Amino acid sequence: MNRVLSTFLGVLMLSQTVRAEIIIAEGESFTPLDKQGWKVTHQQDSYGSHTYGGMWMTHGGCLGAPADSVDSVATKSITVKDPGTFRVWSKYQAPPYFNYLHKVEIVQNGTTVFSHVYGKKGTDRLWSFSGSSDELWWPWGVDHDCAESPAKTVNLKPGQATIRLITVANPKPAGDRFVDFFVLTTNLKDEYKGFKPYAVGSPFTLEALDASRLFVRFQNTSDKFAFLSISRAGHFQPNYGGATTKIPDVGNPMAPLTPGVAPGQWSAWINIGPFCRLVHNEGLTVNLPGATEFGLQFARDEAGKDVVGDMKAISGEPVVVPIDVMWNKSAKVRPSRDWAREIIDESKKWRRANGGKQPKEILYYGAFSGKEDWVSDLKAGKQLNSW
Repeated sequence: MNRVLSTFLGVLMLSQTVRAEIIIAEGESFTPLDKQGWKVTHQQDSYGSHTYGGMWMTHGGCLGAPADSVDSVATKSITVKDPGTFRVWSKYQAPPYFNYLHKVEIVQNGTTVFSHVYGKKGTDRLWSFSGSSDELWWPWGVDHDCAESPAKTVNLKPGQATIRLITVANPKPAGDRFVDFFVLTTNLKDEYKGFKPYAVGSPFTLEALDASRLFVRFQNTSDKFAFLSISRAGHFQPNYGGATTKIPDVGNPMAPLTPGVAPGQWSAWINIGPFCRLVHNEGLTVNLPGATEFGLQFARDEAGKDVVGDMKAISGEPVVVPIDVMWNKSAKVRPSRDWAREIIDESKKWRRANGGKQPKEILYYGAFSGKEDWVSDLKAGKQLNSW
């Protein structure tokens, strides 16, 4: 028995030893120090909205700068937990055959310990769909998200460090720079989660999603102890399958045993950021057994001070988490029925062509299911009948 226990502990310690430390620095979380180039940029204003490919920009935002910007600086403070040797990856958009030069510096204890210029055309990079090449052009269009890292590494000590992102002279043909995020990892290989075998559409996206922070809590309006079930449908290449989680987290072996949340009480704040696939707007179906309507809140922080959603949710119905809710101050989590009602109301005021005549049909693309009134209203054109 002691031998078995010792072996188990040895394997556990080994797995902890070889697990890579990963630090994610999202582009939209950087602070531009000037107005010469870098600015927080929505996905809608990047190449990600104008070309087709495997682009999955996490959280719908990045740091962007014009092609001719030089010496613009943006910074981000990071925390290093343990001393280690790190590779430094830049995940950016790169339609082929253009330069997207940007310099990355890491400063720790007043010393620049790393400096490298990324984005030169013809550089070996990792691409969507587990691609590996200096440039990449797919037959259906441009696949433009890539991850690049030099072979050189940086040794970092525990504590604070600062990443400095700098625009440098960008030789022609030059493209605007759009940096999704940076990855610092003690895994020194040219790989990421889902690289081989192919299991994720875009490089380092799973690592970035794992670092997401979006907190949720609910009020139990049933008459028994209860857990809240949260389900996602899934539309993240190639992971189109759905998933379900429960809060409090009954699947966490480190969590204390709990019968759920007591009747009338609020749950603790739980981070569901990694559960969400915020490479697109996320629809989450919430289900509280024994309840019809219940309080549901979302926040960007675990203390619940930065609330981004406060609603009376209906059990069995979905709520929509915007892709940019992590950073866009105007983004809010809302029930799907609210969005449907807003679309119906706005459709009555939309500008009408055809000499002002009422259209007989409205074409739309999407999957609508459910027996709720707002589903049928949205599909059938109550908006048509009310004109």
